[in-house]
Amino acid sequence: MAVTGFSPSVMRASAMFLLMLLGSAIDLAVQFVLRYFVDGYLVKGQGTALNVLVFFAVYFGITLISSAGYLYRTYLCNKLGVEVSTGLRAKLNEHIQKLSLSFLDKRNPGAVIERVMGDTYHIRSFICDCFCNMFGMLVTLVSLAVLMLFL
Repeated sequence: MAVTGFSPSVMRASAMFLLMLLGSAIDLAVQFVLRYFVDGYLVKGQGTALNVLVFFAVYFGITLISSAGYLYRTYLCNKLGVEVSTGLRAKLNEHIQKLSLSFLDKRNPGAVIERVMGDTYHIRSFICDCFCNMFGMLVTLVSLAVLMLFL
């Protein structure tokens, strides 16, 4: 069922945010599984080979899910960055087409194109690299703070 009224970019950004929350929850779950295993079995000296195998299976499963979520989030970030920069290039192209010839005669055509391409590349790079990573870390930080306050 498709959600109407929202652009694909908003839907993609919402999915990224949910994946960031899920990634934070999984990262926190790994710490709880590790604490449970170490405190429950290793410190007390009651761990068996079966306990170790179960721990590694759970740890591997959580890591696999976390990695898949991270890859999909990265894919969505890149797709959003490309979508935004492509839309911006199209709008800039329309704007440049409307400029007067005297304005364009005063400038080197290559410089105008280079400026548009360079600026939109930096915007895409910011969205793909900085924004997604920074926002993901911020979600994890807030999740950790909430968890520490309520445990």
